[in-house]
Amino acid sequence: MSVWLVLLLGQALGLSFNRYDDVLKGVHNRPVVGILSLPTDIIPGYESSSSYIAASYVKHIESAGLRVTPILFNYTTEEIDFLLDRVNGVVLTGDALSLPFLEDPSEDWKEYIAKVEHIFDRVVEMNEQGNYFPLMGTSLGFAAVHVSKGGKYIVKESEGLNYASNVFFTDHAPNSKLFKNADPKMIYFMRNYNVTFQNHAYGVHPMTFQNNQPLKDLFKVIGLALDKKGDPYVAITEGIKHPLYTVMFHPEKPAYEWKSCMDYPHDILAIEVGQYFATFFATEARKSSNSFEDFSEFSEYSIYNHPLIHIHQPFEQVYIFN
Repeated sequence: MSVWLVLLLGQALGLSFNRYDDVLKGVHNRPVVGILSLPTDIIPGYESSSSYIAASYVKHIESAGLRVTPILFNYTTEEIDFLLDRVNGVVLTGDALSLPFLEDPSEDWKEYIAKVEHIFDRVVEMNEQGNYFPLMGTSLGFAAVHVSKGGKYIVKESEGLNYASNVFFTDHAPNSKLFKNADPKMIYFMRNYNVTFQNHAYGVHPMTFQNNQPLKDLFKVIGLALDKKGDPYVAITEGIKHPLYTVMFHPEKPAYEWKSCMDYPHDILAIEVGQYFATFFATEARKSSNSFEDFSEFSEYSIYNHPLIHIHQPFEQVYIFN
């Protein structure tokens, strides 16, 4: 009786524990992830602060058992490298602005994109040296990585603001790290239901990607989506040789953002799809052998040292760094 109950629960929740045998071989079960901060242009009342991180990204990461260290974009490269040698992965978040580093960027946004490029190069270097180290970029983070490696003309304007969509998977998806262990039901949901939230004014057309050799050398396209006009754009990429993952949609928003003027999908399918990305990234981070010297050193760099502020617009909550 109890065996059947477990089986039924597994089917109901979309779990498949036999797919996680390799995950249990991870070397790190107290992983810490670095999240790169962003300039505060859009945070009402805090425009003069140095930077911020939307709390939804922190909550999303924490929901999978990770902890967070902020990496401020205006740190020196030496300070960033110090943290990269201790955290177990890095996240590049989205933002409510449309690619502010493309057109007449401020000095802060020039510095941000320079730090993205530095972090990306260090991540590749660590992996090539045998230190497994994952990177995840979301929306603006997706664009920042692809622009820094493929040039700013890799992106074009797209009718991609404020809507939920499905995802069209490419032939690379079944054998990708990102989806090869995914429950087939989740893939079905992503392919047939509007469970991913899109909010971007720019996108990368599939043919533009295919014609950009630097990007083709680094990434394979795992998924596509359509903007409001029906034009395709790249929605998911994965590193060819290294654990590099970028998504144009927002896995964190269905569960953690509730701004009334936005069409966030809050149904259980969107929540579970978002949670899958957090759990996947956590399994990747656990493969990294980096660590802080002790809990005291981690506490010194924990995000909990910084104020969490409720602003509602454009995010529910943000961490502010002065």
